[in-house]
Amino acid sequence: MPKPKSKESLEEIYTLIVENLKTVMPNIEDELDYYQKLDCKSWSDNDFFEVLARTIFAGIRDETVEERWPEIAKAFSNFNIHKIAKYKEKDVKRLMKNPKIIKNERKIRYVIADAGRMEEIIEEYGSFANYINSFSSMDGLIEKSQGFNGGFKGIGGVNVYEFVKELGFPFIKPDRQVRKVFLPLGLIDKKASPQEIVNIGKAMAKAVKEKPAVVDCAIWYFGKKVCKAKRDCEKCSLINLCEFQH
Repeated sequence: MPKPKSKESLEEIYTLIVENLKTVMPNIEDELDYYQKLDCKSWSDNDFFEVLARTIFAGIRDETVEERWPEIAKAFSNFNIHKIAKYKEKDVKRLMKNPKIIKNERKIRYVIADAGRMEEIIEEYGSFANYINSFSSMDGLIEKSQGFNGGFKGIGGVNVYEFVKELGFPFIKPDRQVRKVFLPLGLIDKKASPQEIVNIGKAMAKAVKEKPAVVDCAIWYFGKKVCKAKRDCEKCSLINLCEFQH
């Protein structure tokens, strides 16, 4: 396991990441601002369900999901939980014939099944917000949200962090993009667990006095836009910190 980085080192890494992103993403500050202001306190149950559905579709090319999301929302009754929970086999076939959405049958079935699970939660707790507030810590929500533990189908040990992050809670998603950035910087080794990655993300957020979701956004875009397969390392502001270059 790599030696823990100092607060100053984590702060330097994050600062350089954001500076680098500004050269390739003129709108990066808008993206970061969204997560700085993210607050689910006034959300409806359907709002929570839309975030859940979007998490299920994560993993498909992001640009494709973004482009087709308005049509996906329309096809799924604007994420009205009670309507979707009543979907039958004919509705699966209808959705699979819709050329304007993402025709992934497994994910479509997950969304329908999870509407039923969400209904059960709302009936028991009064609202999904009440359900969230019933946990003494977010670790409990993360555990219970995963499908293997009676939670939501299509939600597992990695994208569950995407789900809670998109609700505004203090987590980062330990996915491929984040691993790709942390590994050459010596923040993790190849066998790092999701929890180890989450902890480093939290430490970085604390060092720069930002929400973990903001840090996650910056790291994720850096992995996607800068530290990619055909990368130009000489133009990267982190080259002197990158162990792959030394």
